[in-house]
Amino acid sequence: MPNIVFLEPNKMDSEPFTTSKVVAEITGIAHRYIKKQIYQRENELKQFGLLVSHATESTGGRPEEIIRLNEQQVTLLSSRMVRLIFSRACLSEALADC
Repeated sequence: MPNIVFLEPNKMDSEPFTTSKVVAEITGIAHRYIKKQIYQRENELKQFGLLVSHATESTGGRPEEIIRLNEQQVTLLSSRMVRLIFSRACLSEALADC
């Protein structure tokens, strides 16, 4: 299983974090969609800490932006996304019954 939680090295009181890329890989949702959801909920997420982003090294294309999320931010983001996915599934099911 890949690493899903990280700590800053050489920092005694380091706060555990994960990344938007890890969330995308685990959920099977496209990374660009995860980032879109983060930016749409930016003010809510910032209540629980900074949103730190960094670009990965490019392998010929554009560098990919990855956003660090703490535990509270991931919890908020996932709860909002579950509601969205559930409501879409209910809508699809309702339409199929017509």
